[in-house]
Amino acid sequence: MSTWISDLTGRGQRAAADIGLGAWRARFAIAVALAGLAACAPGAGGGTTRISVADGALTFAAPRGYCVDRGAVRDGPAGVFVLFGSCAALAPGPLSPAPRPLAVLSATASANRAGAPPLAESFPRMADYFTSQAGRRALSRSGNAESVQILRAFARDGAFILHLRDQSGFAGLRAAPETWRAVLDINNRAVTLSVIGLRDAPISREDGERVLGQFIKSVRAANQP
Repeated sequence: MSTWISDLTGRGQRAAADIGLGAWRARFAIAVALAGLAACAPGAGGGTTRISVADGALTFAAPRGYCVDRGAVRDGPAGVFVLFGSCAALAPGPLSPAPRPLAVLSATASANRAGAPPLAESFPRMADYFTSQAGRRALSRSGNAESVQILRAFARDGAFILHLRDQSGFAGLRAAPETWRAVLDINNRAVTLSVIGLRDAPISREDGERVLGQFIKSVRAANQP
């Protein structure tokens, strides 16, 4: 059994960090707050749907209508965080489309995992981990396992998919409880892609899964040799 798999079953905090979730709680408040302010800050994101990170080793790209919020990018040796919001809000203009549905997309990446076992080898254990108290605590925006309910957890097409409801509250933030998340391996890095609805614009299960699928496809296509 690899160390990474052992961490999934025994040391949840280390496992969460390895798949790009360790910094989620700390960054989520900033991310959604910025998304909520995007409509009040025209031009803040520059209007690009893709960004190169990790010294060029990885590219994150979003579906049509979602643009990089450059003020929310974090790119360092320990990992990467990128936020995508509405192009129409971040770079208003006749050529800036509004996303359908309205949502916030985020992407995180771990440090280089070259030499580590393929991430997919751990997919069979992930459902057990993320439904455990340690796993739900790692997913919670507030660090409270009791706030998280896992609605669906399954592997599909080389990605591990989570649909969860997090009742954690942050004063002044507009995040809806439901989030769709995918964990996958891109260029030797554990990548987590998330679709987050807004409180005043709930997303249906079908739309959440559709946008997440488009997000996965966009990121994979951007990293093809």
